[in-house]
Order: sequence, then C-alpha cells, then structure tokens
Amino acid sequence: MPFNVWCLKCERHIAKGVRFNAEKKAVGSYYSTKIWSFKMRCPSCSNEIEVQTDPKITDYVVKEGARKKVETYSAEDAGVIELQDPEEKAKREADPFYKLERKEEDKVEADTKSREIAILRKISEGRKDTYSMSKLMRDR
Repeated sequence: MPFNVWCLKCERHIAKGVRFNAEKKAVGSYYSTKIWSFKMRCPSCSNEIEVQTDPKITDYVVKEGARKKVETYSAEDAGVIELQDPEEKAKREADPFYKLERKEEDKVEADTKSREIAILRKISEGRKDTYSMSKLMRDR
C-alpha cells in the first residue's frame, strides 16, 4: 500500500508499506504514461480495494473500498527549516526596509542554529569509534 488507508467496510487500518497480491491492470493513459489500477482485498473482511496511479499529480488515488488517511505536518514539529513562502519572497523583493529587517532576524537565527550544530558535532565526535561503543554495550 503506498499510503495509510482505512477499509470502508470493517474500518481496519492498513499501514503504508503493507504488501498485497494485487491484480494490476492498465486502465487508460495520460499523454504517453499508462494509468495503472491495482485491485486487492482487505486482509480482515475481504472487501475489494482499488488504487490507481495518477500521473497528472504524480500520486496514487483510492478509487473504491478504502479511505486515505490525510496526514499534515508542520515544519516546526518535524524540526526542519521551512522554506520561504511566495508571499514572503515577494515582500522581500518589493520592500527594501522589510528585507533589511528580516535580514537581521535571519542573522540571529543563523547564529543560534550554528551554535546548535556545533554542540551536535561535539557530541557526535565522541561516538566516532563504533567498535568500542558496541563493545561497551555488549559488556554490560
């Protein structure tokens, strides 16, 4: 299964990555790319689930028998740097004072991040010798 889904008949959760013996069939094409349909059965209730490729949006679409789990993440929760949105980028290009104000904020943020990176590097330097670390764990 290419993503998390729930069966519509028994409401069982089917996790991403679960392998099925699916019936694969070409059902159409988008320009020169074939659209594939995969039919499989729910492991607990034998409900038929159909998933199709969608080359237009480069994703899979559930056609029948299941409901796709909608998962949203924020960059802050994931601990990654969020890229500028188009509105922010347009503001920076249009207003030089706005750009200057944000530049100072960006410098402060970069300094904070570089300190965090230095701390992480210092921590990881003590763990370079994996053999001795493994031996230490086995001896316990």
